[in-house]
Amino acid sequence: MPSPSSPRPRDTRATALAFPPSAAPAPAATARPRRRRLPVQLALASAITALASLLGGCLEVSEGSYTVGGTITGLSSAGLVIANGSDTLSLSAGATSFTFSEEVDVGDTWAVSISTQPDGQTCSVGNGSGTMGTAKVSDVVITCRAYVALVVNSGDATVSGASVNDDGTLATPVGNSAGSKPGGIAFSPDGQYAWVTNTGSGSVWSYSVAADGTLTKLGSVTTGSAPAGVAVAPSGDYVYVANGGGTTISQYVVGDSGALTALSTATVNSGSQPTAIAVTPNGGHAYSVNSGANTITQYSVGSSGSLSTLGTATIATGSTPVAVAVHPSGIAVYAVNYASHSVSQYTLGSTGALTAMSSATVSAGTNPVAIAVKPDGKYAWVANSGNGSITAYSVSSAGVLTVAGTYSAGSSPTGIAVSPDGQWLYVSNGGDATVSQYAIGSGGKLTALDTATVTVGATPAAVAVR
Repeated sequence: MPSPSSPRPRDTRATALAFPPSAAPAPAATARPRRRRLPVQLALASAITALASLLGGCLEVSEGSYTVGGTITGLSSAGLVIANGSDTLSLSAGATSFTFSEEVDVGDTWAVSISTQPDGQTCSVGNGSGTMGTAKVSDVVITCRAYVALVVNSGDATVSGASVNDDGTLATPVGNSAGSKPGGIAFSPDGQYAWVTNTGSGSVWSYSVAADGTLTKLGSVTTGSAPAGVAVAPSGDYVYVANGGGTTISQYVVGDSGALTALSTATVNSGSQPTAIAVTPNGGHAYSVNSGANTITQYSVGSSGSLSTLGTATIATGSTPVAVAVHPSGIAVYAVNYASHSVSQYTLGSTGALTAMSSATVSAGTNPVAIAVKPDGKYAWVANSGNGSITAYSVSSAGVLTVAGTYSAGSSPTGIAVSPDGQWLYVSNGGDATVSQYAIGSGGKLTALDTATVTVGATPAAVAVR
């Protein structure tokens, strides 16, 4: 018999438990199968793999490079050179497509531009910039056309437009509407757009330009009082308007569609009654002539396109300056003096400051009103309203003008323009509603074309060709 302190033996026999009927247990539920658990390391690896798969498109770094190309329409002459950064490409007459040889890396930007225009034509670029994706670019569009001449007609509020024929004559002009008393006109560098100042309504109208001279109005913006001359930055990004009824220059940025928007600083001061403005070929400086003050105001051009006067803000001119031009190489500036029948000439320094040349003025005809310089910088011409003539000048390597001849124009010339290739010259004649047209020969000599004049609208005030 076990002692009292010994443990009681465990009964290993099955024991049947009896329950009262009311306390009987519910039927046993079917057991849920247990999930198999992965080891911790394997589960973590699976999660990382899933995350990488989910984010793979975001984390992937694209590699490679592709070409830039596109199509060309209307190229009928030689000389066109296009560029994408430092990569240039010369295109022959009749070319219908192009591809640059240098590829662009994925993610890098590209921009196609016209480096040199073809002979006798103006070309523009569409779909011309972007960021390189993972396929070649083939939808850049280059459109070329013959030159177009535009004439603003103050007397009937129109703009006459005409294409330039191969022999330099203007085709039959088409009429386009303008604001009240249009007075000044300028093209964009690629000839795709034009801007007209309306002296009577205090506005600038923006247009797109068709190959036959038809204009489509893109918009209108207000200016200061009696806007007159208009100039475009060489980049085509900015437009400046001389407000002849006041003392300001209005300044605008050019939108992608060619319409204008005033800069945050909408106007800058000039002298009294500014009538014209010009920008240097490098876009770094600008000059307005102030007919009420007998001065030129000198400006630097900021990165945003806004003008700021130089330390020496003005320099003297002759009496009643009404037009201004910058030499194509940026070495000189010329001011046309209506009342003193002369042209003031200045050396353009590296800082943009002007210095009167030793021969500060050169003679012109009676009441000169407009000036044009040949694109190669070797000759210049001035339209003289008072005696219906054109004074021709040779231009030295230093930019000095020397009278080289006098030619007849129509009645009361108001404007003058040279074709971009330097072959043709056109003068708007306010007194007889015509444009005189000339061939430019050696030595700057002018020869009237067989069709010496073409009729435009009433009281033409200015002419431009692009």
